[in-house]
Amino acid sequence: MGSSGTTILAASALQEQISKDWINRGNPDNSGIFPLGAGAAREVRGTSMTTTISTVEDLMRVLDTHPEWLEAMRSRLLDREILEMPENLAELAGSANRRFESIEHRLDQIERRMELVERRLDQIERRMELVERRLDQIERR
Repeated sequence: MGSSGTTILAASALQEQISKDWINRGNPDNSGIFPLGAGAAREVRGTSMTTTISTVEDLMRVLDTHPEWLEAMRSRLLDREILEMPENLAELAGSANRRFESIEHRLDQIERRMELVERRLDQIERRMELVERRLDQIERR
């Protein structure tokens, strides 16, 4: 039973209900439900309104106007793992972002250390040049 009083029946349940109504009541004009052939519109009757769903587009329109029906269909059609995917994906994204931030922090530290190493290498090169000059001077004597 939907929130507006409309009953929604699955196709097989609807066909079964139609057959029962047809047999039990014997008068399709008073039953409110008529026998359906292949491809015929399926009428869903409730106390406050009638909704005819004969195409997928009709179903989508009805689901758009009744979000609670859409949620009920989702929970029926999708298993728990799929329904929990958005939450799990959000957790995964948060975890990945934290890891990336950690990696960025480590890379910044490595970059600073590399700058220090480069400076020290530059100093060592200058000293080596001085040592080479002195050695050259000593050899010339």
